[in-house]
Amino acid sequence: MRKVNLMVMTGLLAVVMAGCSPVDEAKSMLEGASASPDSQTEDASDAASAEQNVQAEAADSAALDALVEGKNTISFKNFADNPQDSSDDYALDVIGSIPTDKEYTLSELKDELNKNYDNGVESMEYAYIDCGADGVKEMALRIQGPFIEPGSKVTLIIKEIDSKLQVVYAYAEWARSETNINEFGFISGGGSGGATLHVSDAACIDADGKYKFGYYEEEQIGIEQFADFREHDDFSGVEYEGLICVYTLGLERSEEAAGAEEYYSYLVCDSETNEPVDIPNLYTDSPHKTVMDSFKDIKFVTIDELKKKKEEKLTSIGVTEQIKNGNIPEYKEITTN
Repeated sequence: MRKVNLMVMTGLLAVVMAGCSPVDEAKSMLEGASASPDSQTEDASDAASAEQNVQAEAADSAALDALVEGKNTISFKNFADNPQDSSDDYALDVIGSIPTDKEYTLSELKDELNKNYDNGVESMEYAYIDCGADGVKEMALRIQGPFIEPGSKVTLIIKEIDSKLQVVYAYAEWARSETNINEFGFISGGGSGGATLHVSDAACIDADGKYKFGYYEEEQIGIEQFADFREHDDFSGVEYEGLICVYTLGLERSEEAAGAEEYYSYLVCDSETNEPVDIPNLYTDSPHKTVMDSFKDIKFVTIDELKKKKEEKLTSIGVTEQIKNGNIPEYKEITTN
């Protein structure tokens, strides 16, 4: 303590000479000297943790870089052991044609796919992503070929697990269906189910490489098409403006949805442009509500309530605003032998 006091007095003299307030400065110096050991321990711990994170990120990056360079392999064992983690039947078909009892360089993977698809693999591209925004790199590997139709694509999500690069998820795209995974592992897709039906969905890959289903949504343009598959009273005599667009929201995966609750809402769209039209009292006192009330077994909520359901589901699976609003990564082409 005498040594500390001597240090404080020396500092105090310097403060006085500089024209500063000596009491406050002396108090600050004494408190700082007293807290120094704990502070140094915390700083050392933080530095060690940061160093471990840097080393982990570097190891992940090195393994993935080596894969691109043809010096590392990927395994489908994790994917084969967890087929329920993929809701994409087309992607399952493609991977199902690949023996999962061995590991593959990208060149070997291309050869295997060419063997199964008449030498039709057109390109391989990759992008680094960060599923769950935890600072650990994963890879999205996009392969173009005649998997569903000419020019279709299959994307593999690759993560290092137990010192091996594993395929943890896969999805397919073709002319009538598009899916994207953003830089933080948020998956959004959409496609056409017919001339007046549009389907979209959302999910994510978390920091552990686990697939988490968010929701699926159907948009049916025109009440007549919606009514074809549901019981309802006659509403043919009701006159109303525009087109009634009906939204069906499911919060469970389709194959698990038997008995699961669905949510319904509606908007009014312009009959020429399909753009939403503002209708006063749409959900309380409008001809459109009269039409929707004819579906006795369906409870319709407002479109804002439907949006809230979607946001709550995404929050429940760990999708933050940062994760949801991440950028779509840029892909680089891979040249294989």
